[in-house]
Order: sequence, then structure tokens, then C-alpha cells
Amino acid sequence: MSWYVLQCKPNQVRRAQEHLDNQGFAIWCPSHKVRRIVRRQVTVCDEVVFPGYLFIELDPQHTNWRALNSTRGVARVVSFNGAPFPVPEDLMAAL
Repeated sequence: MSWYVLQCKPNQVRRAQEHLDNQGFAIWCPSHKVRRIVRRQVTVCDEVVFPGYLFIELDPQHTNWRALNSTRGVARVVSFNGAPFPVPEDLMAAL
């Protein structure tokens, strides 16, 4: 199993997460806590590290890439030279 990156359509990350989850995929959207001042009060909220992108864990041998591209909210699978590019394991561990 390897991790890949999906680019989502504008403002549709949650929609893509929901539909991919319904299809049984393992997805991850890294976020961190941020303090912000809103109306003169400090609030803590989650901020997405990579806006517009999701990580998805897949078996490259048994994956229908076209089904992923046609999922609501998903724009495309990030690829190089026409082939989906797996994220290196050491990079995923660092995130």
C-alpha cells in the first residue's frame, strides 16, 4: 500500500473526503491547531496544511484510477509523466 495525493476541486475538500470515505478509501488531510484573533478574542481552530489536497492510501496494482478522478470533489490524482506518483514513505512519516 502506498500514499498518493489527490487535488480537490475548489472548496470541495470535505465533499471529496465524504465520498472517498463512503467508497472505503483511507484518506488523510493533515492539519494543525492555530490561534487566531476573532472579534478581539483568541480562538483556536484547525488549519489545513495543504489546502485543496488530500492524501489517499491505495494498492497501486488493484486501483481504478478513473473511478478516483470521477469522485465528486476530486479534480485529479497528482501524477508525473501520466502515472500517479506515490509519496515516499519517509516524507509521509515526517508529516
